[in-house]
Amino acid sequence: MNTEVSILNQNIKIKEIILILGFAAAMCISAYIKIPAWPVPFTMQIFVAALCGFMLPAKKATVSMLIYLGYGLGGAMVFTNSLGLLSPSFGYIIGFIAMVYIISKINGDKTTYRRSIFAGIAGVITCYTIGVSYMYLILHGSIPFIQAIMSGAIVFLPYDVLKVAVAAGISNRIGGKDE
Repeated sequence: MNTEVSILNQNIKIKEIILILGFAAAMCISAYIKIPAWPVPFTMQIFVAALCGFMLPAKKATVSMLIYLGYGLGGAMVFTNSLGLLSPSFGYIIGFIAMVYIISKINGDKTTYRRSIFAGIAGVITCYTIGVSYMYLILHGSIPFIQAIMSGAIVFLPYDVLKVAVAAGISNRIGGKDE
């Protein structure tokens, strides 16, 4: 039985298509598993993005996040709020794209739990950098940059490191990438 299909002259395994679409759907759902906070809510999206980066090759993980972004920009109510591009938290959505790519590239195909943790933290820092910068710009500097860092990154760091650790454990246990 053939388990590959050709999309844009690229052979891709059906399992990977399911994972790409599954992670995009999981990002949609995880946006609504939240604890409201200002200017950025606590969600499970870092967990899903980290798991995606651990489980898929970099390009395919990136495609998954781009599909999620496309859903939201296309009008589906999949972001944590309805402001879209004008939301202070929209930068984190852009950050997820870079996050999964970096995690996947650093983590590699055959990895250790320690390397996965390092890759996950590097991905989270990348996501925070993009998210906090965007938040600061969208708020037109109405809060000091240090407050943007505190409310957009530092407050989340312990929880997001825990999410990365759990995602790394899951992915190292069940495996993922075939490339």
